[in-house]
Amino acid sequence: MLKSIPARIVFWQLMVGVAGAILSAALIGAKAALGAFTGGAIAALLSLYFAMKTFSRRGADPQAVVQAFYRAEALKLVMATGLFVLVAVFLADVWLPLITTFIASQAVYGFALIWKSGDGY
Repeated sequence: MLKSIPARIVFWQLMVGVAGAILSAALIGAKAALGAFTGGAIAALLSLYFAMKTFSRRGADPQAVVQAFYRAEALKLVMATGLFVLVAVFLADVWLPLITTFIASQAVYGFALIWKSGDGY
């Protein structure tokens, strides 16, 4: 089992994407499944990027940690905009499963608040 909370967040966001894809495939079709999985994958990719950039500064002075946090968050928002524009072009007809699964995968953050940290980050 994954012990770090950021790794668990990314893992469970991918699992929400897989569950959304299975559900969309059963209810709507294969292209909707691709859209749903893409929504979960975007959430996981953004979380992974943010975690890698933020937690790579452990042990640095506090100002560098805060700067890394803000820089990672700003670049994550730029990446999210670019990814959503890209998928809006290629997966416009399955936008609803995509955005629904993305939103559902964001709920993982709420559950992460109750997880025990294991042996840290």
